[in-house]
Amino acid sequence: MSVKQYFEKLDKRKQIGSIIPNVIHSLDAAHLMNIIISANSNNIKPVLTIHDCFGTTPNQLNNLTDIIKFEFIKLYSQEDFLQTFYLRNKNKFLIDNKQKIFIDEMNKFEYVLIKRTKHYLPVVPKLGNLNLNNILKSKYIVN
Repeated sequence: MSVKQYFEKLDKRKQIGSIIPNVIHSLDAAHLMNIIISANSNNIKPVLTIHDCFGTTPNQLNNLTDIIKFEFIKLYSQEDFLQTFYLRNKNKFLIDNKQKIFIDEMNKFEYVLIKRTKHYLPVVPKLGNLNLNNILKSKYIVN
């Protein structure tokens, strides 16, 4: 039995607190799909998954481990990954919903006006200098 309760207002705290876990979950799912496609292309069968854990037969384990590492690096080293994510969300949730985007007086920050209140858009964080290719040498990305 399931009970659903509908509310007139969104719980802003829950909305804010759930966005990052949902983004990470989506990235994990993309990584998983890329692994399955690559493993299938390399005739690695079966591939077993439980959330972000992977398994296969012992004779294929080293090959699958290499694919997991390679697909991780490929996913997260795409140029402008965060900028692309930001623009897709901005377009989907603001522009597609006819929200006008303004730029502040100093031409630095974007915002939308909701009930005469400025709501600033987040600034895309800058990436650090982590060399993802070092993951190829890692023993412990997969266990």
